[in-house]
Amino acid sequence: MPAARPKKKISRPKGPPRITATMFYKHLRCPHWVYWDTHGDESDKAEVNELTQKIWEHGVVHEKNVVENYGDFDEVPEYGDEDELFKQTLELMKKGSRIIYHGRLIDGAWVGVPDLLFRTTLPLGRRSIFGDYIYEPYDIKSSHLERTEDVKDEYRFQLAFYALILEKLQGVRPEYGHLIDAELRTVDVRINEVLDDMHLTLREIEKIIAGEKPAPFLASACKESPWFGLCKRDAEACDDICLIYKIRRSDHAKLYDAGIKTVTELATANIDDLVQAVSSMSRRKLEALQRQARALHEKKLIVIQKNPLPTAETELYFDIEGDPLRGVEYLFGMLVAKGKAKGKYEYFLAPTPDDEKTAWYEFLEFVRTLPSDAPIFHYGTYERTVVNRMKNRYGGDEQAIEKLEKQMFNLLTTVCESVALPVYFYSLKDIAKQLGFKWRHKAAGGANSITWYEQYLQLKDNKKTAVKAKKILQDIIDYNEDDVRATLHLKRWLDDIPEPD
Repeated sequence: MPAARPKKKISRPKGPPRITATMFYKHLRCPHWVYWDTHGDESDKAEVNELTQKIWEHGVVHEKNVVENYGDFDEVPEYGDEDELFKQTLELMKKGSRIIYHGRLIDGAWVGVPDLLFRTTLPLGRRSIFGDYIYEPYDIKSSHLERTEDVKDEYRFQLAFYALILEKLQGVRPEYGHLIDAELRTVDVRINEVLDDMHLTLREIEKIIAGEKPAPFLASACKESPWFGLCKRDAEACDDICLIYKIRRSDHAKLYDAGIKTVTELATANIDDLVQAVSSMSRRKLEALQRQARALHEKKLIVIQKNPLPTAETELYFDIEGDPLRGVEYLFGMLVAKGKAKGKYEYFLAPTPDDEKTAWYEFLEFVRTLPSDAPIFHYGTYERTVVNRMKNRYGGDEQAIEKLEKQMFNLLTTVCESVALPVYFYSLKDIAKQLGFKWRHKAAGGANSITWYEQYLQLKDNKKTAVKAKKILQDIIDYNEDDVRATLHLKRWLDDIPEPD
């Protein structure tokens, strides 16, 4: 038996831990992320995955492009002694610099690094420590913020955090923080509307830094954390109810308050006693959570009801690959299946982001040729969201778009209504693998497809790497084909499940 890998404590600066704006993002994705960053051992931390690395790199490039558009600005070095960088920032603020890039803001244990600080003139009669002007924080995001609801809480909280530090430094709190998105749109965030929720999150972060470990919880957002493996291992070790698919934090807390903390306790509880013990939750919800707990506890499928699915001589299975780094949908894949046949796979590819419109139009032309009674099965909400986005972005054949919108059928909804499966997450990968389907590529996954597309774009125009680029492109196509075949596999499995006992 090999020797256990020694634990390596994370190297941290001396003194009390500092609170950073990044902690708001980490906490809202997974509170344990902040906990393990502060108190964990490096050996339990996973490597940053390639997609995350690509997102960071893409964000850096976008950030630099945005900053260069503003022309004259003063830049504070991104790395170095925090206190020295803070002094440099203060000097620039006192001098009245128009724009400060990577300014360092510090107030006690609070450290903020807004992407940009813009000098703003105060109304007549108002003064700050610096004079007749203050600074407002701007953060640059590579995501698309077309609507107010697209602005995530972590973005708002970070701006409010910067604003509170700025209030201490300049004597006046900025009324607004600002976000600059992938399309160079500026979205204004009113700070006072954010402060109450931001302070609640801040208090939770402070408790975690002080050593209070959050209760176990597992959600799909936790997968972004490099500590996800540790969180999952801890939850499994104590059989925590957070392992139950789609359990909400509020439901988790209510069950804990009632003394129900494990999957086994929930799975084996008398439902009438459970309803009485957790009176703030409906019987229907408790029955649903208990079913999922039983599936995990007993490691078996539980059939809830058999929902009839649309049938026709021809059935269609639809999957789209998109790259959020570039805001492009680069592959529209469709499997055309008749009867029990394996079906024929068709795809429409955008070899470059500039080809997206052409790929969309070619796909719509193909859709026009399909039977008007053929159901179009997909898994999750992404495909319908993209169809709507493409319609708004490019328009196209109205008859084909209407056919898509009318005939699309989300199998995830049927899965959730029909069965409880012994898995923690209900992604297509989790479900289809549970049902015995195998993807050709070991690293197959939506994140890998995006990474492959980015690699392909970098390699395709170089003669030395053209062969490798072609292989990567084929991996993307194969992965998409496997996705639609997995959707077919799932649909036929749903057709064959027995009636519930």
